[in-house]
Amino acid sequence: MRKFTVVVPTCRTPDLIELLIRTFDKFAPADVENHFIVVENSPDDSYRDTVLSLSKNVTWIQNPEVPEFGTSNIPSAGSIANGLGVLQGLEAVDDDYVFVAHCDVCVTSSSFFEEMFKGREEGYWMVGTGIDNSRIKALHISGFYIKTQLLHDVDIMPVFQDGDLVLDVGDTLTAYCRQNEIQMRCHENTFNNVARTADLDSPYREFHVDRCLDSGGNVMFMHLGRGVPKTKGKYSKPNRVYLPGWKEFIMRNVL
Repeated sequence: MRKFTVVVPTCRTPDLIELLIRTFDKFAPADVENHFIVVENSPDDSYRDTVLSLSKNVTWIQNPEVPEFGTSNIPSAGSIANGLGVLQGLEAVDDDYVFVAHCDVCVTSSSFFEEMFKGREEGYWMVGTGIDNSRIKALHISGFYIKTQLLHDVDIMPVFQDGDLVLDVGDTLTAYCRQNEIQMRCHENTFNNVARTADLDSPYREFHVDRCLDSGGNVMFMHLGRGVPKTKGKYSKPNRVYLPGWKEFIMRNVL
């Protein structure tokens, strides 16, 4: 049995966490056992029992002492909380590799697991699903499979200079790998415009979120983006997918 460990910080997002766990479990191959480490970055434990009931191996970690999105005036509070959540979750990881994810992601194909394990077997220390288009163009922490030791060795917290954010949470991991010539890879995806949306199969072609492809060009993973603020009604831009649309699409086309 192959073990696949997921660390996912969240903040009052029961719907997103349920969709994440259900899709990871639906597409896990028969010889893969998922282990979810859910870190709740708030005092809210109202949906703890529901989350624990969703899958066989779920660990819930309450992490209330963080700057909570929407209630803190600290600059980049969300990035800081995300980093602290990953570090809290890391303490419960007993696997050589771990998939670090945002709470607003889902798996859409069993090929996702095969691609992650393949990257691990080929010696990549980080296998990403998207690259940040700003700063140092780092593998984005919304979804990457990473050697656990790397998370222990590198300070993943955001870096500020004169009050400005110069490295977001997790950017230092990419910087470290580049400096030490450690192998990384990123799958083709629509976020970085390296995958032609017109070439995707329906209904994924028309669903305008970040879509990551397997080596055959099929969608294997998706990221909503801004899931926490969208859940809290704190994000509004035209032509975006919001929580109701995300839920409806996954329930109808993925689950």
